[in-house]
Amino acid sequence: MARRYCTRDLFDDDPWLDHDDTSEAYSIGGKGTRVVEAYEVSLRRPIDEVDNEDRSTFDKIVDQWWPVALLSSSIHAVILTPAYQEMIGMGPRALPLVLTALKDRGGPHWFWALRAIARDDVGSGLVTVSEAREAWVRWGIEHGYLD
Repeated sequence: MARRYCTRDLFDDDPWLDHDDTSEAYSIGGKGTRVVEAYEVSLRRPIDEVDNEDRSTFDKIVDQWWPVALLSSSIHAVILTPAYQEMIGMGPRALPLVLTALKDRGGPHWFWALRAIARDDVGSGLVTVSEAREAWVRWGIEHGYLD
């Protein structure tokens, strides 16, 4: 698994910055120099380690936006629903759940959330929904989210 490090301003919890640095602490120069700490953040969470509360929350969220997805020809109508945005707001905890739903249910509606949460566009350049689905499922297996 690739390691991802984040920095947190020790004086103010904002902003969060992603980087690939392995240092434990360093300064950001310039006016009002800030000291930040770097620490490893693991996004990996296999589906069998998802707790029941997250699974229940996810299921309720999907139950709210899935009917819209089935009836709408507009991806924007789906992704702009409050429930879909709440799913994205679950962050990395939702990755194994979204990947499992994509694998089991199919459909293009999961890709927007996956790109937002994983900060990767695994399906970029692929032509069909089926190809993008296969690429994301492979990515999920390679990154330990799916069996």
